[in-house]
Amino acid sequence: MQVAAQKLSITGQVFESTRNESLPFTQIALFEKESDVSLSGALTDNMGHFSLPVRANTNYRIQIQFLGYQSYVSEIQIDTSSLDLGNLILEASAQNLAEIVVTGEKKTIGKEDGNWVLYPDKLPDGGTNSTIELLSTLPSVAVDLDDNVSIRGRQVTILIDGVKTDDIGALDQIAPSTIAKIEVIQNPSAKYDAEGSVINILLKSPLQSTSSTRLKASVDHFGNHQESFITNKRYKNWGAFLQGSSNRNQFDSQNNSIRENFINTNTPFILQDRDDQVENNTYQLRSGINHRFSENHLIKVDAQWQNNEYSPTSATHKENRDKEMALLKSSQQNQHSNRDKNMGLLRAQYIGNWNTQSVKIRFNYRKQKQDEDRFYKSENLLPNGDLTDANPYLKKDYLNMDINTIQSSVDYEKQLTEELELEAGADYSSDKQDQNSLQEKFDYGLNDWIRNLSKTFTYKYKKSTSAVYGIINQKKNNWYASAGARLRLIKGKTENFGDEIANKQSNSYLSILPTLSFGHDGESNGFSFSYKKSQKIPRANQLNSYRNDANPLNINFGNPDLKPEKEHSLSVDFSWHSDKYQMSVAVFERMIEDVVMSDYYSIGDTLFRTYANMATQHLTGSEYTFSYKLVKWCRLNGSASVFHQKFSGENLSLPQNKIWSYNSKISANVQLPKNYAVQANYSYNSKTISAYGLKGKLCNLDLGMSKSIFNKNLRLSVRGVNLLDSKNQWRESENMQFASRSFKYQNNRRLVLGVIYKWSHAE
Repeated sequence: MQVAAQKLSITGQVFESTRNESLPFTQIALFEKESDVSLSGALTDNMGHFSLPVRANTNYRIQIQFLGYQSYVSEIQIDTSSLDLGNLILEASAQNLAEIVVTGEKKTIGKEDGNWVLYPDKLPDGGTNSTIELLSTLPSVAVDLDDNVSIRGRQVTILIDGVKTDDIGALDQIAPSTIAKIEVIQNPSAKYDAEGSVINILLKSPLQSTSSTRLKASVDHFGNHQESFITNKRYKNWGAFLQGSSNRNQFDSQNNSIRENFINTNTPFILQDRDDQVENNTYQLRSGINHRFSENHLIKVDAQWQNNEYSPTSATHKENRDKEMALLKSSQQNQHSNRDKNMGLLRAQYIGNWNTQSVKIRFNYRKQKQDEDRFYKSENLLPNGDLTDANPYLKKDYLNMDINTIQSSVDYEKQLTEELELEAGADYSSDKQDQNSLQEKFDYGLNDWIRNLSKTFTYKYKKSTSAVYGIINQKKNNWYASAGARLRLIKGKTENFGDEIANKQSNSYLSILPTLSFGHDGESNGFSFSYKKSQKIPRANQLNSYRNDANPLNINFGNPDLKPEKEHSLSVDFSWHSDKYQMSVAVFERMIEDVVMSDYYSIGDTLFRTYANMATQHLTGSEYTFSYKLVKWCRLNGSASVFHQKFSGENLSLPQNKIWSYNSKISANVQLPKNYAVQANYSYNSKTISAYGLKGKLCNLDLGMSKSIFNKNLRLSVRGVNLLDSKNQWRESENMQFASRSFKYQNNRRLVLGVIYKWSHAE
């Protein structure tokens, strides 16, 4: 009687053989030994764990299945105690096709739960790819020449392990080798503090893979190179890891621009040619520990340090010409900068799972210190080439910045009934920036450097965000509906101090941001409707009123009076799927009020740019995505979007305020005999409008191939980057005072050779 009353169970963790990583959402079925009728079943959790109840003194048969892998079947006997099966390995399924051998499909890019995902480890490039380059390979994602990331015509929200980052530069702090998965969430719920679509970057965890060590190195013909190592160890319910990387990347670019002034009749045309050379050296170290206290409780803690050395050099030739294009004067300008950025990061996360509820608690702390020195030299010349002054103009700029960011969140989920689920949570973040700027000019009379008081500033920026959210989800007979709202309070404060100048500004914004979605998931098709209201808060640099004259021809400064952008977004999605393909079509509409745009004006040769809430933007379009297994050894993934934009407002610096644009992208993943793999990526972005002007088309082609040897422990690769030498894009701005057109070309076509060696350790 006592034995029968015991609650016994079978537990284990499922891994796949090719990458030695855990398999979440794997099907587990339990049978009595001589029966074909399943007694119970379950899916593994996001760490590959499962638990099934059993009876004492009974013989069972367990069956584990996951698409693309051989089924695992084993007979087990339960006596009077629970049984832990430990690590269960699923082997990739194999099929012989004439001269082609196909192992379980190594999905690099595909759809999971309606979202596009990318697994960087499976890319056959092994090269010095950055996180931005990884994002550019995802369907629906567009990346321009200035590394601005957008989806459906709007910039996206970037999450790192579910935590929002407002600075796109934070992607430089992530080594691609540390990323487990990247997912695109087109219609995020009120759970996410997001504007538009979301890109969530999930970092690796040692409890998600068996103990192993991996070394990676690559080099291209420019001398750029990348080295990294990752080692992780699992022992029972403990996991620890250590990751390190170094990366040197150097590239050249050319910028050509012409500006026609409509007011200044002396110099109606200003032409500028600039050659840039940038060297970027990054060193990173990350370490952490995971512990699963029980099947229900998991904690993750990791720390990261990174140093970035950035050294750009610019050589500029500027010409002033009259209406007949006759040369009036010219100048030669040279600038060299050294920027050193150090960043420390601490992350902690707790995950608790019970039968009908779960809790996630996150805490992030980031501290960053940045120092930059700039040296600038300018000489003016007459039309005949003689110097107008024997002494060149010299100046030095010193800038340092301290950034402290704290982020915390609590997410709670509870299954109220079989059909009804509740999601609720709260989050808080605090950002603090202190920036000091000092400038010196060389005085030839004093033969000494003197401080330029008008360019000596202290800028302080503080922002705090508090929010709570609630969501109700209901599912019934393949129909589902979700309704939620986020209540958010944002407080911001800027202070700018200089010589006899003080500017202080405080703002607060309280908003209710609702989301709504409903749809149907059938066996082979589905559809959904979603609505979302969001607000986009101006970035710190857009609020900073300090006038940056690093380039005397173009002086930038912020506006502390900016208001948030308010967006209403509607989307209707249709999808079809089978064993061979996944397809979806979306129709979307976006209306954005108080769009923050560049506000230009010119004084003589100098073009000034600041920011203002200048327009209302309407964006309407459709998007098409697909994943198609052409043959058993080749899968195609792709997307295309067509949308119409219209900006309404006064004094917009746009050559045209409405336009039809389209983006397209396709990638091919091919598995060849003898462990060869090939991937090709091609993307094309047409002419479009942004808040900063009219942008020209941009296309790119990358091709990578790899071969695995020594029982797949060693992988050799070669990758061609920017094979069409097409990394060039023009930009136009125009208003009542001027018309400006610039052209940027990036010389980064290269061939990258890589090697990766990985071996596993005994558990």
